[in-house]
Amino acid sequence: LAQSRGLTLQWMYSARGDYVRAAEKLRRDIYTSEEHNERLLRMFNVRIMRVEFYFLSQYVAVTETPFRHILHGRGPHTLRALLEHVGLLRDAPEKFDEVLFRRQLALVTWTLQGAANALSGDVWNIDNNF
Repeated sequence: LAQSRGLTLQWMYSARGDYVRAAEKLRRDIYTSEEHNERLLRMFNVRIMRVEFYFLSQYVAVTETPFRHILHGRGPHTLRALLEHVGLLRDAPEKFDEVLFRRQLALVTWTLQGAANALSGDVWNIDNNF
């Protein structure tokens, strides 16, 4: 039903893929690092904490939505709200709001992409062998 309306989750899948790859790279970096290198451990911790920061939706007002987390929060900006809205396509298509869905999808995708970028670390710290 979603595809018949020209709706696709491809951008969200792409952001999810970026997140999964970044998480796997961080896991490998941590396991292959020197465990007594305090500076490096702090850098890993900063990357992880930045992800948590990005899971707090930047696209809703703090005063109106105190629970901004896209996984544990409440409101139309959450992943749960997006999934419930997609469920309307099957259960009650007449209640499905395409404009709202597109907005929800964009906000979740941008939030997930921001978290993936934060998890990847600072682009300027990437080791390039020339």
